[in-house]
Amino acid sequence: MALRSIASRTALWVLVGSMVVLAAIGALLLSLTRAQILQHTHHEAAALAANAGSQIQARIDRVAVSAQMLATIVATRQDDAESLLRDTLSTNLDMDGLAAAFTPSPDTADGSMYSPFVRRLDDGSLASRNLSQDSNPYWNSNWFLGGLGCASGCWQRPFLSLSRHRQVINYSVAIERNGHPTGIINADVTLDWLHNILSSLDKPAGAYAFVLDSDGNYLAHDNPVLVGKRGSPALLNALASDQAGTMRLRVAQNPRARGPVWVYSAPIEGTRWRLGLVVPEYQTYASVRHIFMLSLALGLLALLGVSLITLLTIRRTMAPLGVLADRAEHVARGELDFELPPARRPDEVGRLTQSFDHMRREL
Repeated sequence: MALRSIASRTALWVLVGSMVVLAAIGALLLSLTRAQILQHTHHEAAALAANAGSQIQARIDRVAVSAQMLATIVATRQDDAESLLRDTLSTNLDMDGLAAAFTPSPDTADGSMYSPFVRRLDDGSLASRNLSQDSNPYWNSNWFLGGLGCASGCWQRPFLSLSRHRQVINYSVAIERNGHPTGIINADVTLDWLHNILSSLDKPAGAYAFVLDSDGNYLAHDNPVLVGKRGSPALLNALASDQAGTMRLRVAQNPRARGPVWVYSAPIEGTRWRLGLVVPEYQTYASVRHIFMLSLALGLLALLGVSLITLLTIRRTMAPLGVLADRAEHVARGELDFELPPARRPDEVGRLTQSFDHMRREL
């Protein structure tokens, strides 16, 4: 058998030993590389989430500042409310509609009070109507009653606008006179821009982004199926802090993602919203696995080459020993009339050959 030779056994053990060393070094390098890749991903994803949060915050800040200024001006110029709403809406494309809704008095409860609502049409033009003429009195609605308590401004819950067929969220500021609310400025903002910001992010492959409102519902999500739904308990617990953070979830809520995921979140100042960026763990390590498998394949090819060279070298070096073993069998049978190949080098094999030939001649 081939493995009976010293050369074959030596080559086999060289191959096995080298594979063990390669596996140990490869596992160590893989662990170190995974840690570096994960740290790099954490840094980039957290920066991307913070940048997206800043973009959203800048936009809602413009809405908030405009609405707060309007509330201050309309408090003393109620008769000019509609023209002020039109001027503001025409210059601020972040808003889809503006309303100046006033608290009715006993003599205006019949709808004679003028509470203008101006909204932007699909063609870009502006249209207005009197909210007090609506069939359902606005002063009994939750958005109006809630807005009266927003002296410094607040974002209300999103709702589906049936007339516009879009998700809309309101920013309300109370109109105060002598320290008492006399109405509210209500700014309508569609959530299309949130989706546009999320889709424009330079996300890693397989990653997705979302925005949660104060109730834990998705205001926007790269997977439209989840918009309006509540975040999973594990996600909401992970995002309970008001600070930016990084956390690992074993299961993603998004059916498009599989396996554990890393969530990078950033609070959006001025609201109780949170932006999240989710990167699947398998995607984070995809490049590492590819490089590791390629390196492993090249390493195995290198080991096979080394083993082959070792086998050929040992066989060439040990060839005289094979001749001596064959001639020793002749001596055992009493056959002494044979020639030995001359010793090529004065090493151990050469000295053994000379000694064996000397013994043959003496016999």
